[in-house]
Amino acid sequence: MNKMNKYGYRGRRRVIIDSSIHTLKIEEDSAIMKTAVIGIGNLLYQDEGMGIHAVNALGVRYGFPPECEIIDGGTKGLELLPIIEEQDAIILVDAVDFGKEAGFIKVIADQDIKAYLDLKFSVHQIGIPDMLFAMEFKGIKPPKICLIGIQPPPEEFEMEPRLTPVIAGKLTELVETIVVRLRAWGVKVETRKPEDYSELPMEYRNVSGDPF
Repeated sequence: MNKMNKYGYRGRRRVIIDSSIHTLKIEEDSAIMKTAVIGIGNLLYQDEGMGIHAVNALGVRYGFPPECEIIDGGTKGLELLPIIEEQDAIILVDAVDFGKEAGFIKVIADQDIKAYLDLKFSVHQIGIPDMLFAMEFKGIKPPKICLIGIQPPPEEFEMEPRLTPVIAGKLTELVETIVVRLRAWGVKVETRKPEDYSELPMEYRNVSGDPF
């Protein structure tokens, strides 16, 4: 079973970017593409912590190569920039106000992200738009970047670490959306066996405290 480092679970695989066709090829002696999945949010306030719940669930259900980090970004905001700067590919996961029905999941990738720079759509004080502006200002441009957001309910968040039922019910879909993107980038994602879940910390299980 993969060991958990400071930021998450890691394993091993070699990949390279073929810039001519914008795809990833797996090769024996290729350079390693560093990838990070960063969950953003506050676990103390219901669905505001959805990004954190998602990466925790991701770390429980799947194993990853050593060049792929699963990171609890919490409410660190701009403090995450040094981590982002080191990556070749980034997935940001957050509760996002798209103005849609609660539980709506949207994937925004690469050049499409720029269209959202002028929108204050993150539910946090220092949200993803602020991070994207700072990245652009500092010239931090990971070759691949993706935002995966989920629409929270319109009600104000309460100080409660458990997700609301409608959002908790979308957790598996959100996690699988992350996995689909990683695999499309050529990252080897391995499904863990259910019996492995009991060996992991309680906070890295699902929101009810039970294995998936």
